Amino acid sequence: MAYIIDPNKNTIYKSVRIGSNNITIIDDTKIVLDDAEGPVFEVLDNGNINVGGSGVNNTIKLNGGICFNFKKLTDNAIEYIITENDYMVEVASDTYNTIILPSAIGNAGCSYIISRGENTTNNNLVLQTQIGEDIDGREQSFLKYAGIHIKLLSNGEGRWYVI
Repeated sequence: MAYIIDPNKNTIYKSVRIGSNNITIIDDTKIVLDDAEGPVFEVLDNGNINVGGSGVNNTIKLNGGICFNFKKLTDNAIEYIITENDYMVEVASDTYNTIILPSAIGNAGCSYIISRGENTTNNNLVLQTQIGEDIDGREQSFLKYAGIHIKLLSNGEGRWYVI
């Protein structure tokens, strides 16, 4: 690990080499992980993140695929509470009646996908909000048909939007 301090410019340079990769902190404005082909991960002082390359006007730029957490409910429970670790939940059991959403308050931009399995016959699956919150103006929404999906996005103020 190397530290270079320039007291005249009040600048600190930090660099770490791990195998063929370098991690560098530059002027407290950027953290860069790079390999022989260039930057593979950058965190900029404005909070932007670049993965796989530099982005000009992007908050996050990804050069590659993304994997999200997927949960398939196949047991005999009657309700499921969505957690912060969930992203997509498929209800593949006919015993589930209610999917309870987390609070939309304080979670602006948080999104979930909820799906009814292709072979389910329960036409009473309810998406339930927290008390005082809504899904596009309603306290609850229904997934009435097998194979149907819904994507929800929080406004951070108690409302889930169907997108």
